Formats: sequence, structure tokens, C-alpha cells
Amino acid sequence: MNESVEALSFGAELVTFATNHFIMTMIWVLGFGYLIWLQINIMIDGIKSVDHNKMAYLMNSKGMGIVDIRSGEEYRKGHIPGSVSVEVSEIEKQNFSLIEKYRNSGVVIVGKTYGDSEAYNCAKVLKKNGFKNTFLLDGGILDWNGSGLPTATGK
Repeated sequence: MNESVEALSFGAELVTFATNHFIMTMIWVLGFGYLIWLQINIMIDGIKSVDHNKMAYLMNSKGMGIVDIRSGEEYRKGHIPGSVSVEVSEIEKQNFSLIEKYRNSGVVIVGKTYGDSEAYNCAKVLKKNGFKNTFLLDGGILDWNGSGLPTATGK
């Protein structure tokens, strides 16, 4: 009986909090909903995510390319060694000249962070245009840097 009273008390507190902090609650609900929606779309589109360990394996054993879609300036400040900088606008224009050699082996798209919609959209475009093995790097460059992995600067 005591547990049910505590559960009701917690539920009442939660409702009171949500009522008093409506905007913050809505931001959290919408943000969580967006992440669920994005993950469902990624599964439907067949675009898989890989962590940095799996990416290194794919690059070394399968000859996959690493495609960094951040701006040229962000790329020059720090990027994954061996990656190719291709800005979003080039992929949207279907200009694949810098990554054409990876069409059959595949690519791993590197964005800024988790849930990067630009990285996801680029992966969709590449997959639709014959890059069958298209992956997203989990956490993007933010997770790569946070893991203390090496980066290169310049072009």
C-alpha cells in the first residue's frame, strides 16, 4: 500500500512540474519525439550507424571512405585522418567526384554530433544514388573528439 501512495505522489509531482514548466516540458517531449522519429526513419531507409571502432574496421578491411560533411572551415580545424571533405551542398547537387571511388566499397558519413539531420540526409542521397554501403558515424566528430581519437588539421 505504501508503494502505491508513493507512486501516486510521484505522479502528482510530475504533473505539477509539467504544468509549472510547460515550455521546458514541451521542449523535452518534442526533442525526444524527434529523436525517436529520426531513428525510425534511419531504420526504414536502411542506413546504419557505426561507432568509431567499427568505422576503422570498415575503412581498413573493406576500403570504405570517410566523408566529412561539415563546412570546409570546420574540417580544416580538425578532422578524422584519411577523411574526405565534401560539403552538404555538393552532395545535394549530386556532385560525387571526390568520393566516386567509394561507390562500390561504401562510405561512412561524419557529421557534427548525434542525430545530425544533415548527415542523415546526405546518407539518404548517397544511398539513393548507388552508394549501397552507406553508414553514419555515431556521435559524429563530437564523439570522435570526446573519445580522444586522433584528428588532423588543414586540408
